[in-house]
Amino acid sequence: MPPVGLFFLVLFIIGGVGYSLTRSEERSAAEQSSAVKKADHPTADKKIREGMQAPDFELYKLDGQQVRLSALRGRPVLVMFWSTQSPTCTDEMPGLVSFYESHQLPGLEVLAVNVTKTESSVEDVKEFATKYKLPFPVLLDPDMKAQEAYQAAIIPTSFLLDEKGVIRKIFQEPLTVESLEKAGY
Repeated sequence: MPPVGLFFLVLFIIGGVGYSLTRSEERSAAEQSSAVKKADHPTADKKIREGMQAPDFELYKLDGQQVRLSALRGRPVLVMFWSTQSPTCTDEMPGLVSFYESHQLPGLEVLAVNVTKTESSVEDVKEFATKYKLPFPVLLDPDMKAQEAYQAAIIPTSFLLDEKGVIRKIFQEPLTVESLEKAGY
């Protein structure tokens, strides 16, 4: 083989090896980045389901007081994702208030997590809570972090948690007295 041909063959081989190494490093960096993202968002690659530990959240009530879900461990908790813009949520609230007031189950906490980004204003949420005389805390989720963590794409969606913070029942429909009683309450 002429020296010029040999030179180009060697150059071609070196270029191919260099390209392969570069692509390998890029893939490795992409995999590490993906692993970091998954570590930051533990539920990002897991479907929320019954039997799993409920994601913790920290939100504020209408009066500005902070509520952390994990602080309620030791008691069953009903976490409801809702919006005043949803006719279904509006229809279900009177029944939920009635159920809550008539049952007053020992230790049962109800947290009404408002999907605040869907609202015209926080004032609308306050007016709704006053109009329906909501006896349980109304929490604001303005950045939708809690809604995303719970993968609550359908509004209303509710989660019944046991005393250990484990999801025991997921309701992806309006809550009724019957559905709550069927779930053991």
